[in-house]
Amino acid sequence: MILEEILFKKKEQLREAKRKRPLKLLISEINDKKDRFVIRDFSSGIKRENGIKFIGEIKFASPSKGVIRKAQDISLIAGVYEKNVDAISVITEEDFFKGSLSYLEAVKKRVTKPVLRKDFIIDEYQIYESLLSGADAILLIASILDKIQSRDYVSLAKELGLSVLFEVHDASELEKAFSAGADIVGINNRDLKTMKIDLRTTLSLKPLIPSNKIVVSESGIKTRDDVKRLEDAGIDALLIGTVFMESEDIEKKINELKGIKEEGLLQQKGRYQKNCNRDRGWSMGFCCYNPCS
Repeated sequence: MILEEILFKKKEQLREAKRKRPLKLLISEINDKKDRFVIRDFSSGIKRENGIKFIGEIKFASPSKGVIRKAQDISLIAGVYEKNVDAISVITEEDFFKGSLSYLEAVKKRVTKPVLRKDFIIDEYQIYESLLSGADAILLIASILDKIQSRDYVSLAKELGLSVLFEVHDASELEKAFSAGADIVGINNRDLKTMKIDLRTTLSLKPLIPSNKIVVSESGIKTRDDVKRLEDAGIDALLIGTVFMESEDIEKKINELKGIKEEGLLQQKGRYQKNCNRDRGWSMGFCCYNPCS
């Protein structure tokens, strides 16, 4: 099963990371730099106000899709997300999703929006590592953690000032999120055991979640109709990766899902181009020349 393979590789990587950079050294680095950390409020950034919020994800591959996009132009993609979404998720798993902690670090420097580290976190070491790499929030996955780990990792993250997106797929995992003290519940529409996706997972679990929790729907959100369906259900935010990363024009796809008409986008681009000192063209939905960005 693919999840078991991912976790096997993750444990191998952790052993090597700890050998090169022991936990005590990691904590010492944090203590030395604690006055220089800039942690942004992920919770406030994705809490629904006038409308549903969007978390744009940077991912270059997945076990189900293979390579989605070449691992380049990270700064450009982050720039598009900076203007068009409310928070950014960066996958850092290396073997199956072609991610990297260096991508997280680069994105954090490029944007002002909160940044989520999305990975398979199974050890407290990774939480300290996330803080050092610039994460404002981390993903914890209920299906790979027991109740004690869930509680301890949520507590440690909060102690370090990090938000936690606690991912669940069914009612029993939802109970684990509540007992761990999670404030943000991510409902993964993908079953990690079968890899099948069903948006009804979010719709069935949402009524079981107290109103004081922030709810994020993850996976399988592809169309404007999907967005409207989840917005009508009272979801706070949507985490969307593949459909954006597959798009030649990411900004256009974001606005399509938001329901912003193409006519308005063309007018907006026209204004930017008119004010541009040089005609450098458009790349992924925004002007490549700095004065236009």
